[in-house]
Order: sequence, then structure tokens, then C-alpha cells
Amino acid sequence: MTRLKSLSIALATVLFALTIGYVMQYKLGPSRPVSLASAEEIAVTALTPTSSAAPMPRGDTLRVPPGAATLTAEVTRARVDSGQQIEPPAACLPRMTATATVSAMADLTLDAPCQPNAAVTFHHSGLMFTETTDDAGQITLTVPVLSRDAVFIAAFDNGDGAVAQLQVEDIGQIDRVAVQWEGETGLQLHALEFGADYFNPGHIWAQSAGLPQQANAGFLVQLGNPALPHARLAEVYTFPAGKATRSGTVSMSIEAEVTQANCGQRIDAQTMEMHLGGLLQTQDLSLSLPECTAVGEFLVLKNTVQDLKIAAR
Repeated sequence: MTRLKSLSIALATVLFALTIGYVMQYKLGPSRPVSLASAEEIAVTALTPTSSAAPMPRGDTLRVPPGAATLTAEVTRARVDSGQQIEPPAACLPRMTATATVSAMADLTLDAPCQPNAAVTFHHSGLMFTETTDDAGQITLTVPVLSRDAVFIAAFDNGDGAVAQLQVEDIGQIDRVAVQWEGETGLQLHALEFGADYFNPGHIWAQSAGLPQQANAGFLVQLGNPALPHARLAEVYTFPAGKATRSGTVSMSIEAEVTQANCGQRIDAQTMEMHLGGLLQTQDLSLSLPECTAVGEFLVLKNTVQDLKIAAR
């Protein structure tokens, strides 16, 4: 898999916009620093019987109410062919809006009428994930924000794309931990809040994602369509640390399930961590999975993400 890369908001936006031939009709906000760590050697240990290797029924799905303010970025596309600039019909130009919601989340709506049932990769502050438009070339999804002055890019394989910008004022109220990868890696992000045990209240993961409206509990969002070949996928955990009324620790871990698709292979991933809207820290990870005789087993990746220290406000 191609190594994931993280750049500051302004640099990533400008470079990508130039690549797809777009001119954004707004001025970028100030860039935010991003801390990039080198590749980390991962210690791996087998899971105990209390881990996610045990069966678990599917839990709640994330439901986020729409917010109020909406910002739309109009874009103009120009291609060069034999020295001439050719613009596609206006009806074909993709457009995207970003709307602020609770817990520093953003509702994205992409309208690309000439891209039905097409793969599209979203980019935001180094976070990347691949989704699919519907029969009308549209898609709406909720995305965790990683920057106060947030920029979102939607890019199609043929070079078409759209950009939206949004200012998120409550970014300083949350802690956020993410892991992202490409393809079938079997990776999972887990949070055990305030001493919770696996599969009990306070264990937040893909099968028990939580809700963003809770004051003393976190929630997890899965991003990307795993049915797509070589799709970029991500899981993002959020805790409203700035509104916490109790103190304690949220124990974070990343686990990898050994499957027929990934056994005996080397997988690459990247973690992203942000605390109370501060410096976004990233770290590249690389791991060689056991041979296929270990299919069905789970591994715990040590020293990959930090536990969250929550202080009552």
C-alpha cells in the first residue's frame, strides 16, 4: 500500500487543488501545524478472552442531527487540450457543501450529476477515505473535523472534484483519535472509558459506536466503503473532553484481526491524534501479520495511540 501522508491544511489544499485543475473562489485560512512522526515499530500481543475476539451483537449506529450554518465553495474547472482551455458543462460540475454539527462534526453533501455510482476520495487535514456516490451522483455523510479552519476536498478518479470550507468553533472542546489505512487490513480502534471492560457500557468500537450528544461518553465514526477495491478507510474516536464532568482515563488500543485477505501480509496504517483542538499528531505504522494458520485470531498493537487523560471541568 502507498504510504499515507499528512500535510498542513493550506499545503494539502493548494497542491491537491492544482492537481485536479481547480481554482477555489475563497481565500484559505491560516495553516495549522501538523506533527509527523516517523514509522513506528509495533509490539504485538495476542488478545485475552475479554477482548473483541469474543462475539458481540451489533450496537447503536451514529446519528448526528444537522447543524445550522452552511458554507458552500464554488469551483471552476479548466482542462488544457491542444493549447485550449475547455470547461465541462456547468451541469456536470461537482459541488460540495459543509455544515457544522455537534461535537466538531461536519455534514458533507456532494452533488456530482455526471458521476453516478462513482468512487470518490475525501481529503481533510491528512484524513483520507473513499466512498461511492448514488445513482444521481450524490452522497451525504458526517465527518469528524480536525481543524478549526477546515477544508474538505472530494476527488474522483478522472480528475473531477469539489472543495468546501468550514470554520468549526467547538474544535477546542474535543479529543480525537483516528486510524486510517488502505484495503483489507482487519484494523479496529477501541476505547475503554473510565475503566470499562470489553462489551460493557463504556466500550466504544465499531459494533458499539456511541452517540455524539452524550456529555461524558465518546463515540466512533467509520469512514469509507470497504466494498471498494483498495479503498481508503478510517475509524475516528471522539471524546468531549472540554465538557467532561468526571475525571479518569480512556484506554485506547488498535487491534488487527487476521483474515484470509490479510494473513501473511505486511499492512501499513497511520494514526492521528488531537487533544482539545491542539496540534494534530500523526504516526505511520507498519506490521507483518501472522501466516494463514492464524486466521480468526486477533492481535493488539502496542504503543500506537495514547490513552486520553480526562479532567472534570
